[in-house]
Amino acid sequence: MEYDWCLFSFLPWSAPKNRSHHFAGELAKRGCVLWIEPVGNFFSRRPFGMDACSDAQGIDVLSLPGGMPLRNYFLPHILSSIWWARCLKMYLKSWRKPGRKLVAVVQTPAAWDVAKRIGSDLLIYDAHDDWKVIPPNRREMIESIERDAAENSDLVLASSVVLERYMTGFGCNPVPVPNACVMENWRLEEAGSEPEDVCDLPRPRVTFFGGIDESFDLAAMRCAIENVKGASWIIIGDGSRLEEAKRILSASNCRFLGVKKYEELRHYAAHSDVFLLPYTKTERNDGRDTVKLYEYLATGKPVACNNIAQTGRFPEVLCINEDGTPEGFAKACSVAMECTGQAVEKQRLEVACQHTWKERIKVLSDSVERILSARV
Repeated sequence: MEYDWCLFSFLPWSAPKNRSHHFAGELAKRGCVLWIEPVGNFFSRRPFGMDACSDAQGIDVLSLPGGMPLRNYFLPHILSSIWWARCLKMYLKSWRKPGRKLVAVVQTPAAWDVAKRIGSDLLIYDAHDDWKVIPPNRREMIESIERDAAENSDLVLASSVVLERYMTGFGCNPVPVPNACVMENWRLEEAGSEPEDVCDLPRPRVTFFGGIDESFDLAAMRCAIENVKGASWIIIGDGSRLEEAKRILSASNCRFLGVKKYEELRHYAAHSDVFLLPYTKTERNDGRDTVKLYEYLATGKPVACNNIAQTGRFPEVLCINEDGTPEGFAKACSVAMECTGQAVEKQRLEVACQHTWKERIKVLSDSVERILSARV
């Protein structure tokens, strides 16, 4: 059965491809998808009118008008939600296909109160990040919103064991839907020639896809760069902590390439030897399930990482820093460089094949079908 899907994303459509984009891409094969951009206040958005456009995949992207500032306080949050819901309901009247059920998927607490008010046939809350520990969010407000989501959603998804346990504490039974990969996107034999901005770097090349933010273990990275001899280090992504990391990135064997298009990453992956997941052991990182780990595994190449909840699920295919120290991370990188061969590559690819977005969305669609069929 086809449905109309209203996806309240935690990222703008223009952001690097993440969970929301993969959800939307797979759901678009099963019905019409309306992508709702993250809500903002009237300092960042015009207070009246909505902006809409369509993507090449047939996904419609909608920006709601600006709301009130101070989103971390209940009254402005509720008043903004009423305004956004009114605007969205007007838009949905012309957007929805006659006779189809509307399924709303909410991926951010900021949009929960809006989604509750639009009159969808099925309401889903997707717990994919530990919002309560992300600054500047107020823990008590996030917990209040997510408690309401647990109590009033028709279905709750959880991307990690930690978040599944957290949402279960509010009395619901979350369906596990971790992140995943698209195997076809990481077929390295189709990657083509070596990118010019790394062709002068000697092998082995150790690569990280992602931003240098508060999750990034700078101490571990510094230790690895200084102590793992003969390797070249490549970082591709943005850098909110770039100033702090400049001394590391200025090393002759390290290169920061900034943000690249998602489609370009495969070219760098094909000419890398080891991938990195240098996340610190924190409450947030234990709660998250990063997409890049599955994409790393889809290349078949070794991965060196710190020991967080997600990486602990795959000890047989990862080189994990069990010590939790910068020296332990450097050692994991050295081990990863030696962890080559067809047998281990095949093992990594087999693990990745078990975690595809097609299978994840099938779990979601089957759950939706089961709930709506029971109502007939």
